Amino acid sequence: MAPLLTMPATPPVLFDLPALAVHSSTDQRHTVRDGETVYGLAIKYGTTTGAISRANNLSNGRLIHPGDILVIPHGDSTPAKRPARTSSGHTVRAGETLSSIAGSYGTTIAAIAKTNGIAPSRFIHPGQKLSIPGATSRVDNSFESTPKSTPIRGMASRTATRDLIASTALRYGVDPRLALAIGWQESGWQQGVTSHVGAVGTMQVMPGSGEWAGSLIGRKLNLHDIHDNVTAGVVIIKQLTKMAANRDEVIAAYYQGLGSVRERGWYADTRQYVANVTYFRSKF
Repeated sequence: MAPLLTMPATPPVLFDLPALAVHSSTDQRHTVRDGETVYGLAIKYGTTTGAISRANNLSNGRLIHPGDILVIPHGDSTPAKRPARTSSGHTVRAGETLSSIAGSYGTTIAAIAKTNGIAPSRFIHPGQKLSIPGATSRVDNSFESTPKSTPIRGMASRTATRDLIASTALRYGVDPRLALAIGWQESGWQQGVTSHVGAVGTMQVMPGSGEWAGSLIGRKLNLHDIHDNVTAGVVIIKQLTKMAANRDEVIAAYYQGLGSVRERGWYADTRQYVANVTYFRSKF
């Protein structure tokens, strides 16, 4: 969702930093791939999630991201046990991705794609049923970036919504791929959703942010109207582009608020949000 620039986000939970780990010459290095989790890496390398977390000073073992380079320690006791190879069912929610679902269940994108006969790069949609291989239960993802949503009015087809976002972005001089990626991450290009905190529609705009966007273009915006909702999101992106240092900060600010980003730094879920949007942008 797009919070007001001046509104502070909820403070993060603070963790005591662990002591610096001492790495031995036998430690390995692993570059994290999309969909991998600390739990899955512990199984792969025959170690424990605690050992990997300590070796890399992770306050929460699930908060790893593609491109991270992790130290994989050797010789730790009690390796993680692989669960029985069962298959769980999952109903896709708005904004979820194969990456986030794989992380939730401690499996991989490739495994889910293979089990369901789809391409790893395929976009999934809310309501879609997926079989999750090798999972006995869902992992609690405290960094999950997309809030649960409740249907409201104003539905439109994804194709029409995609075209609307792209054309609106071009009209306001905004990168269409960035606007499309944010819209996909926020709602899966669905107008008929609202979050539990009140963010509305395709671009998941908070009412206060919608008022701010309307003031920028000189007219009131009805966030329950898909055209106005997309306009609000695009205008917010345009203004953030003028104010932020780079594209990553634009994305982070859309989610967390620019004032909060600069005052507090990125939250863990903000890092995941930016990674997701950046990935989607590369696919449009």
